[in-house]
Amino acid sequence: MLPDLDLDNERYDDIIENARNMIVSIYPKWTDFNYHDPGVTMLEMFAWLKEIQQYYLNKIGPDSIRNFLKLLGLRQHTKKPSRTEVRIRCGEDLIAGKGTKLYAGGICFEADDRTYVSSAVITCCIIRNGSDIRAYDRKELSFGGGLRICPFPDGASGEFYVGFDKPLQEGEAHRMYFSLRDQGTVARNPITDPESFIYLVDISAEYYDGLIWRPLELRDETFGLITSGNMDILLGKPHVKCRVGGKEAYFIRFSLKGGEYDEVPLIRCIEFGLLPVTQRDTKAEYFDLTASGELKTFSELSVSGSSQVYLRDADGLFTKAPSFEKYIDEITGEV
Repeated sequence: MLPDLDLDNERYDDIIENARNMIVSIYPKWTDFNYHDPGVTMLEMFAWLKEIQQYYLNKIGPDSIRNFLKLLGLRQHTKKPSRTEVRIRCGEDLIAGKGTKLYAGGICFEADDRTYVSSAVITCCIIRNGSDIRAYDRKELSFGGGLRICPFPDGASGEFYVGFDKPLQEGEAHRMYFSLRDQGTVARNPITDPESFIYLVDISAEYYDGLIWRPLELRDETFGLITSGNMDILLGKPHVKCRVGGKEAYFIRFSLKGGEYDEVPLIRCIEFGLLPVTQRDTKAEYFDLTASGELKTFSELSVSGSSQVYLRDADGLFTKAPSFEKYIDEITGEV
């Protein structure tokens, strides 16, 4: 451990007194130590400078802090733009291309990637644990921040249904956000390496296709509903309405297949129809053409902006192409 050194250990009066006491041994002919003496005035000035230097030498500046953190294997993060997710309410399904601009006052945010936004709305949630069934309708789900849904009450089994008023489009990724209530009894360590994280429980996700409950593709950022985060779901077949617990809807079913919670999760909010955005305002972008000369992109700027193509000649110089063709797929948003 480094010693704790105090470099600012003398006050101004102490510096003056020590300097006066040294005069006799250094220069015996100096006999007038009063304040009117020019030599004493010089001592006072240097004592003032010495006190200032001691003060700053005893401080740890920003450069020193960065060097100390470097020794510990840490580094300071650079500035990053703000990121968030916006809930979109729309009358019909839409596709937001990469770079779609949204404004919060004068601040511009852009969509991170091509995103399919469904117009479906969550109408109910149902919990089934054996013969016990508990249903939550739309009114309960939208009531302030007091929602407390325990999807798996016994922590080791059960089914949790999320019902929609419309079918979810197959072949497109849909995002749901689960906000979990912090109960304060189990302190979770931050999940710094998702790849090596071992799940407490095994949760499967399914949808009804008219014949069977079919598994869907699931990317779970909640790590089995132990932390708030997104779940991205992808259906491979048409979504069909069915009846569960006296409710008719287009359901997604989450089943607890194995493992056990050390503390059962409590859901306080479920959001659907989210668009990830980042604070930026892109004015121009470029893409490299393939060898065939064809380019496919889902960028919003490719749709609404002015496009130009440059070709490289035999000398390695780029010249503007006199003409090119651009097609926009109105359904997928592909350019």
